[in-house]
Amino acid sequence: MMLKIRFTLILIFGLHLLGFSQPFTISGKVVDDFDQPIIGAGVFEKGTTIGTVTDLDGRFVLQVKDSLTTLVVTYMGYENAEHRVDAKKKDQVISVGKSEVVLDEVVVTGYGRERRSSIKRSKTILATPGFAPASPPPAPPPPPATAYMTAPRRDAAVMRAESVTLRGVASSGGYAMAADVNAIAGTLTAGEIHDFSKWDLWQDVAAEDLMNWREYWRIYPSQRYPLQLTNREGRAVVNATVKLLDQDRNVVWETRTDNTGKAELWDDLFTARKGPNRQLRMLVEYEGQQFPLEQISSFQQGYNFMSIPVACENKNAVDIVFVVDATGSMRDEIDYLKAELADVIQRVKDTLPDADLSLGSVFYRDQGEEYITRKTPLSSAISRTTDFIQKQEAQGGGDHPEAVEAALKVAVEEMEWRSNAGTRLMFVVLDAPPHQSPEILATLESVTRLAAAKGIRIVPIACSGIDKSTEYLMRSLALATNGTYTFLTDDSGVGYSHIEPTTDSYDVEKLNGLLARVIYQFAYTRDCNEAPVIALNNPVDTGMVVAQVELPEDKKPDHPELSLRFYPNPSSGPVNVEANGIGELFLADFSGKILERFTIADSRSTIDIGRYPAGTYHLRFRTEDDQWLGDELVLTR
Repeated sequence: MMLKIRFTLILIFGLHLLGFSQPFTISGKVVDDFDQPIIGAGVFEKGTTIGTVTDLDGRFVLQVKDSLTTLVVTYMGYENAEHRVDAKKKDQVISVGKSEVVLDEVVVTGYGRERRSSIKRSKTILATPGFAPASPPPAPPPPPATAYMTAPRRDAAVMRAESVTLRGVASSGGYAMAADVNAIAGTLTAGEIHDFSKWDLWQDVAAEDLMNWREYWRIYPSQRYPLQLTNREGRAVVNATVKLLDQDRNVVWETRTDNTGKAELWDDLFTARKGPNRQLRMLVEYEGQQFPLEQISSFQQGYNFMSIPVACENKNAVDIVFVVDATGSMRDEIDYLKAELADVIQRVKDTLPDADLSLGSVFYRDQGEEYITRKTPLSSAISRTTDFIQKQEAQGGGDHPEAVEAALKVAVEEMEWRSNAGTRLMFVVLDAPPHQSPEILATLESVTRLAAAKGIRIVPIACSGIDKSTEYLMRSLALATNGTYTFLTDDSGVGYSHIEPTTDSYDVEKLNGLLARVIYQFAYTRDCNEAPVIALNNPVDTGMVVAQVELPEDKKPDHPELSLRFYPNPSSGPVNVEANGIGELFLADFSGKILERFTIADSRSTIDIGRYPAGTYHLRFRTEDDQWLGDELVLTR
């Protein structure tokens, strides 16, 4: 009885406070001097990081703190406009005029502006009953078999206010929501944007849809220099230090090779420098030896390769740290997240039985709260971390930004990441950005540089409350550290509304399955003692596997000329390609990262992938209506 009274009092008190903290919804349209809608204009509340972008009709919907406020509208080539608005008035019209400032010439490759109107935005809901264990070597296993259905999707570039079922009530000084004690794993739904697999699209949206936030956070992932490192036997060299040097031998960027022997290095990541690429070089350091690479290319010019005379070493140590926002705004999802993380850890132990797993966690709030950060160190005693996570609660908070940079600093600098680990992952669970100041920007830069140098791959998990500003920042940090961006979706019906990410398409999965898959893809390595598989290279061999890619039945009438066959498969390097109506082929690794682009000039041609380490790859092409088609290609030694 006392419990019911206490809960009723909390509910009444929360509802009372809710009346003083209810956000206001403003809708409207942005037009030019000729009353034509402006697509992709940035609209945000002045003095905050709350913002959105206009849709294909120039319309926007934005939740603001005050009923009377000032909106700032920005769009490339137009003057910034400030507009005083009243939330009580519907369909505000904001007009912006063209700027008289002459802009530098901008060349957009891949998804050019002329193609943006043809991009189809969609999502696919995947039903994943479980996470399949590893297939036999040498190739990493494919993703688990999935049944799926396609569902119509809202414009991915627009943040919308939607009605949702809440499990509690909000208050102005934090949250007084009742915890969901029945939270179970497999409830939350999520998606992933692996921007390395959509590199041209990332450059497009970063330069247009999300351009307002580049200057705000002062991070510019554009000048990318990738490296594939193997030994003389074609095995991936894991956990090697790779440095990007300028002409004076100063270190521009430093990182480590991942579980597939790849490294991502960046020039001018925190500097908006214009002009041609600088003369740069690479230096690889491994087991006390140095190996220079004098002539290198940016990703736009091609992948960089290096083979060094070192022995294969098994790198089975896997370090994982969970960084979690524990302020009151996370209360709608944190109990579910705790259940999901516990399940993910068990899945990882099952699917990577030989991994030397070490876990740690950092929970954080904000300045002036009960604590800023609290942690449990990296430890092979898994229960120590899981028990710590289960004991944490979401409380406090008030303003939107939180002490994100403080938590990242603790996780990167104070956790004892093992120097011999083959995989280091940091999952950042958050629903708000860091505060913005010159000091915090400097901290974000130093922490990001150090994370990359230590080989720590940042994987954000964006929860309800994330805005476009935070999305841009988190996707940039993921790129800088060779990670990937994940986010919760509304499909589970849990928590407040989640914004749609700015992309063309994505799959909706169960969060636990998605995270287990990401960890597997980032941690799986071939055993050095694994016997090689002999590839079939004789085109007339009746036992040879020929990959034949066919269009879906509903697409064949629109593209009768498209066809693709390639063989042998497996291959030791050379691959014969028979293609019709296909101008380009893309090679991607099993995580989806695009590695190389091949121009197909003739119906019959040969490509060579022998410079990559043995494993499973994907050879695919893109149709005019932005559909990816292709098949697996196994490289053996």
